[in-house]
Amino acid sequence: MRILGLAATFVAVAAGSGCAGNAQRQAEADNHAVAALCDVALQDPRLVPLHDVIPVNADDASVSQLANPALFTSTQKRALADIDDVMAQCYTAKIQWANKYEPPIGASIYQAFFQQERVLRARAIRDDTGIGQFNEARAALLSKSNEMLAGARQQHAHQQAEEAARAAAAWAAFNTSLQQTQQTQIMQQQLNQQQMQMNRPVTTNCSRIGYQVNCTTW
Repeated sequence: MRILGLAATFVAVAAGSGCAGNAQRQAEADNHAVAALCDVALQDPRLVPLHDVIPVNADDASVSQLANPALFTSTQKRALADIDDVMAQCYTAKIQWANKYEPPIGASIYQAFFQQERVLRARAIRDDTGIGQFNEARAALLSKSNEMLAGARQQHAHQQAEEAARAAAAWAAFNTSLQQTQQTQIMQQQLNQQQMQMNRPVTTNCSRIGYQVNCTTW
């Protein structure tokens, strides 16, 4: 999932969030749709002055971009200030994606990244940081955000595994209890039938023909 700030890349998508099957395919399809929206925004003419000095992906900065000691020009500063307006729909779409597919804390990590990168841009506009320093700080911010997101995904997957194990254990216990109850009911029915047979009244009917007596019991 890409987080654009011009555009940073958060590694992995749905698989890291515990999705599978149809859910994962839907997450990936939605992710591609968001990425397409953001790619269009990145081509906005207002951002063109930044194309040569800031990489689209924060972790793709070249050595020259990281080593550039120059401050941003006035034209580039205007582009930095325009990023929020240009990328607004992209950012909103990414937050919505995160709310749907990431662990509960995922969207907060996305929002924190956007906010911290906004701070970096403000410093650059004030001439508090040069181009190389900006790219270096932005790459570090992305790395930290990725680390936090990976931890959140791992913890969420672990929690899901524990919940699945508890659910399986509960179902097994319920199934065992149900079988025991059914077996007890069967045994009780058998005992009742035996008891009924033992308690059934006995009738004997005898008849005599001459010196011979014949009896029938039921």
